Amino acid sequence: MIINDLNTLVQALKDQNGDVRKNVASTLGSIGEGAVNAVPALVQALKDQDQDVRRNAATALGSIGTPEALKAVKEYESQQ
Repeated sequence: MIINDLNTLVQALKDQNGDVRKNVASTLGSIGEGAVNAVPALVQALKDQDQDVRRNAATALGSIGTPEALKAVKEYESQQ
């Protein structure tokens, strides 16, 4: 069940509404290490047109903490 919920959240990162994307990124961050499967989608979200989405995605990746996630955050921050 949790994996299905996680997949639903990952899909919601592509929602047209920026507030939805921002809140989903934040939710994935609060899940932390349990959201490791969302890392690729969160890395993509670092390129979102909405600054709040990008910021929340970076925070979420930091919370997930995998090497891939942390590398993406480091690259994102170096471009800011």
